[in-house]
Amino acid sequence: MKVIADPPGAVIDIVFVHGLTGNREKAWTHRNGNFWPRDLLPEDFPRARIMTFGYDADVVRFWTIASSNRLHDHGKSLAYSVLSQHAMPGTRPIIFIAHSLGGLVCKEALVLSDKRDDLRSILTNAVGIIFLGTPHGGSYLAGWGATVVKYVNIFRGTNREILKNLQPGSSDLQRVEEDFQHMLRRDDVSLKVYCFYEALRMNDAIGKIVETESAKLAAYDNCSINADHRNMTKFTGRADEGYGLIRGVLSRWIQDYESRLRPSSATNSPVKNESTKDGSQGSTTSYVFNGPISGRYVISGIQAAGGTVNLSFS
Repeated sequence: MKVIADPPGAVIDIVFVHGLTGNREKAWTHRNGNFWPRDLLPEDFPRARIMTFGYDADVVRFWTIASSNRLHDHGKSLAYSVLSQHAMPGTRPIIFIAHSLGGLVCKEALVLSDKRDDLRSILTNAVGIIFLGTPHGGSYLAGWGATVVKYVNIFRGTNREILKNLQPGSSDLQRVEEDFQHMLRRDDVSLKVYCFYEALRMNDAIGKIVETESAKLAAYDNCSINADHRNMTKFTGRADEGYGLIRGVLSRWIQDYESRLRPSSATNSPVKNESTKDGSQGSTTSYVFNGPISGRYVISGIQAAGGTVNLSFS
């Protein structure tokens, strides 16, 4: 895990997990040199600690044999890397931004953290995951596995264990997807999800690496990024539409998290009423509402001098 930005008083962690054939920097760097986790994000989110996770995602290599690590190994590595950097377990929220295969690695890490007591704080503190071109399962995986094989066919040193994970019959992929979906439905898990999918094809021969429907998760928000699979994580600068979309999701999630931590600012306040229905003295609690009241049993048209009506509800 590499720390990109660690401002004093940081209140949230943002963790980047790259995808196929990428690494912790080039996956997020535009050809103009803009490495947006370092060059853009810290200015827009000055209270966020930003980290990039690196793992061997070279499904193929030119001259050497690729790593034999499987999806489970990468997920475990991510989980323990986050834990080692999470100095204050239970206090600092985490948002993951994951591309392609990195989304599967991220799912594996969270599923694992749900099963191990020493990793439980990761799931507890996870606020949300932004998926970028991640294949989530279903019948579309058959096409995805074939496309990936075609995409990397020009290379040598194939990591055949990883390629097995990309096939529709992969027991690893099915297990991770089922466990992750089950976890999302639990009442004790509060995890936001946003899925981005690629709008452009790689080329006429390959098409899209991850088809639109495969990149979505039912019941969760989704949007396209006007780029192909490789370039959907690389932005020209702050004005880039793709960066704006991701920044918007981050802003909403962080604001929502912070609002839930703040004490209620509502003006409604309890007051004591010393008389009961039968006229006897007692102590009951009623509420003063400063503002309009509407509802099934509210009678409209009530007016009073000074514009204030005190209503007691029991």
